[in-house]
Formats: sequence, C-alpha cells, structure tokens
Amino acid sequence: MEWIKDRCIPIVVVLLLVHPVLSFASYESNNANASSWLSGQQNADGSWGATVSEKFLYTVEAVQALHAVGQRNAAYFRGITWLENHAADNADYSARRIVSIPRQSRGL
Repeated sequence: MEWIKDRCIPIVVVLLLVHPVLSFASYESNNANASSWLSGQQNADGSWGATVSEKFLYTVEAVQALHAVGQRNAAYFRGITWLENHAADNADYSARRIVSIPRQSRGL
C-alpha cells in the first residue's frame, strides 16, 4: 500500500501542476478563434451590426471583447475609430462609448 502513495502522489501533483498550463493553452486558442470570427463580422466602415440602432451597441461590445482578450488588431482599432467619429444618442450609449475608448484617445 505504501508504494501506491509513493508513486501516485507525485503523479497527481504533476498532473495538477500541468493541467492549468494545458487549460490556458486551450483558452488562448479559443480566444484567438473567437477574435478572428468577431473581426470577420466587422462592417467595412469599422462598426458591427446591421441597422443604425444596432451599430453603436454592437461596436462597443465588440471592441470591449477584443480588448478583454488582448487583441489589439486592425478590427479593434477600426472599431475605436468608428466610436470616436460617431456620437451616442443617449446616456447609456455615451457611457458605453467612454468605457470602450482607450483613455489616451479620449484626451483625459
């Protein structure tokens, strides 16, 4: 019975230490796939969404999603540019716009 503890405990410890690294790798590939898909959905003008009422909300959310996974790619910057050049038509969209646009772009 003692030999089981001597051999199994180190194996379990190694598996527990390696598992987060393996999990992180799968998250990174999922993030890359998701950001690639999201970037492919972007409109030619830099926004996301089909209708005028959707564009502001969808663009804010897409920019925040790309930012959250560390994807500062062309789609991210086109989305930021679109937000900087379009005024929000209500307080909710204005607040979302402020949160989405990086601090240095807001002139703060």
